[in-house]
Amino acid sequence: MLRRGLIRKVALTDCRGGKTDIWLRLLDFDVGRARLSLVVGERLRVQALGLESLPGWQSLNSIEGAVVTEDSRGFVTFANARFLELTGYSRRQLTGRHWTELVPPEVLHSVKRELRGRARGRRSQYEAELLTRAGQTIPVIVSARPILLRRRYQGTVSTFTDISAEKRVQDEIRSKSGRLETLNRELAEQRRELLNLTARLEQANRELKHLSEEKSDFVAAVSHDLRTPLTTIIGCLAMIEDGTLGTINPEQLRWLKLAREDAERLGDLIEDILDLAKIEAGKTKPSRTRINIPDQVARVQRSYENLLREKHLTLHTEFPAQLPSVFCDEFHFQRILTNLLSNAVKFTPTGGRITVRAAVEPPGMVSTSIRDTGMGIPRDQQSRVFGRFEQIRRDGAFRQPGSGLGLSLCKQLVELNHGAIDFTSEENQGSTFFFRLPVYPEVLPFAAD
Repeated sequence: MLRRGLIRKVALTDCRGGKTDIWLRLLDFDVGRARLSLVVGERLRVQALGLESLPGWQSLNSIEGAVVTEDSRGFVTFANARFLELTGYSRRQLTGRHWTELVPPEVLHSVKRELRGRARGRRSQYEAELLTRAGQTIPVIVSARPILLRRRYQGTVSTFTDISAEKRVQDEIRSKSGRLETLNRELAEQRRELLNLTARLEQANRELKHLSEEKSDFVAAVSHDLRTPLTTIIGCLAMIEDGTLGTINPEQLRWLKLAREDAERLGDLIEDILDLAKIEAGKTKPSRTRINIPDQVARVQRSYENLLREKHLTLHTEFPAQLPSVFCDEFHFQRILTNLLSNAVKFTPTGGRITVRAAVEPPGMVSTSIRDTGMGIPRDQQSRVFGRFEQIRRDGAFRQPGSGLGLSLCKQLVELNHGAIDFTSEENQGSTFFFRLPVYPEVLPFAAD
């Protein structure tokens, strides 16, 4: 009987009848959660002694870990059921094979490096690959425990943990990380391109702003230079027309009147261009004050009396008794009202009707509207009404003279005074333009503009 921890020399007979003297020793070791005993000897051979001869060796076949034992020369002496299942070999096919035959060539060098330390009793744990009977490779973690007897290496018990799932996860993570790095590089490149584009766009905007300012300054200068002689021309024509410079015949009077009206129209165009140029350049700051709407409408109406009479147009005004004043620049209000009333007179046929109304609209706004019974605006052109140099085109209709700046200027002036402008129109039924302005406050704020 071999007692645990004692060494005894015994003679064993192999399968061919030969006898071999070896030293035996009974050792304990842990495999997973199981504690097993193993008989080792100085000359442990494949056929000399296997685990099958030990009581309880079958328990190695029931554990989850894959277990292999090797002799001192590296030949497999035992493989449990899990290892056989993992590699696809039978026990007969594995027993007696050298350990290095179970690893693929590409990892053989690193495995041999680990094997060199076993003779010195060094335990090791390392990552390797198993080569299955079908030629596939399985990544594993190898935990090797050398067995020494009298400081002499007798063999190794190794456990193998399949890490295929972990490897797949790692490969997937590496793949996704690689794609993420690629995306990050592409994103960084796109960001650099966007920054470059932004810088170029900012430079282009600065250049456009500079050109716009130069254009506005040029337009303002030219318009101002035109306005002075034009004012003189209009004044001279008026003096000739009223007979101050002598008697004129009816034919001369008719042509003088046409010349004065065209000059006045040109003067209005120059004023519109000047106002728009000032607004674009930010040089127009409204001087807002209390505006009485009925008074302003009456003042503008007087300037259109002759034209209304010539076209046989009727102009009605409708104001509530308690209409509050609005908070607006007086000159701007007159320009807005004049342009809207001018359009109503221009596009309303003879015998038509124009109505000017005002009404309070919450919260704190007053709406002024100018309604005509004119030709209206085609639906497909209504989106362009407030654009610059936009004029309504009608098939077969006489083209009314104008620059297309009046409504654009109205919109700019209304918004400059914290208001809003809009319209409704139906072709051949007329149009209604209305603009809203804030009610004049009883207590003005400190920095009211």
